[in-house]
Amino acid sequence: MDVDGETRRVTVSVGYAGGRRLQRRTAAHAAANVDDLLSLASRASTAAKESPAGIARRAAWDGRRRPVAPASTVAEARLRLVEIRTSRGADRRAASVRLGLGERESTGTAAAPGTTTRFSLLAARATLAAVTRAAGDGYRYAIEELTEVPSGPGTLAVIVLDDGTSSLRRFVGAARGRDESDAATKAVLDALNRVLAKPLAEILARPPHS
Repeated sequence: MDVDGETRRVTVSVGYAGGRRLQRRTAAHAAANVDDLLSLASRASTAAKESPAGIARRAAWDGRRRPVAPASTVAEARLRLVEIRTSRGADRRAASVRLGLGERESTGTAAAPGTTTRFSLLAARATLAAVTRAAGDGYRYAIEELTEVPSGPGTLAVIVLDDGTSSLRRFVGAARGRDESDAATKAVLDALNRVLAKPLAEILARPPHS
């Protein structure tokens, strides 16, 4: 039959009323019924999309959609150690650490009067300063504990950091290095690189100096 200018097929079913069943109705299988309904809905949806009207609607919708910017291919990033420098004088000790993030570099320094402050502590402080320069002021950490022990030809350092929040989140890192400064710097990176992987990736995806 014709409906609004389109030919539609009409189906008819015929049955008897008032009869008596000779057998009990078979119990329905809910899971099978749901599966059948989903299949019918899927086929109906596919048919509607492939119809001329569906194709026209989809073309109009695609024309209104805004283009989606491609997602960054960099999911995570890591800071790498570029250089450590230490210096000592008659009344002062200092350390400078340079870190790399892609083609970017950040440098942190730390110093202390006298000759008793460990170079491992100064190197760790300088590394944290370089991390803040690389990641931003929102990423500041304090040293809660730093321990180093001889390990073969080098030194093993273990560091505990906190971010100064009320929850006192702690970050632990450990690393071996050729000396106490090298080990302490690598321990800081071991503690924070996993935590900062995604923020650093976002920074790396931005143009330099943005």
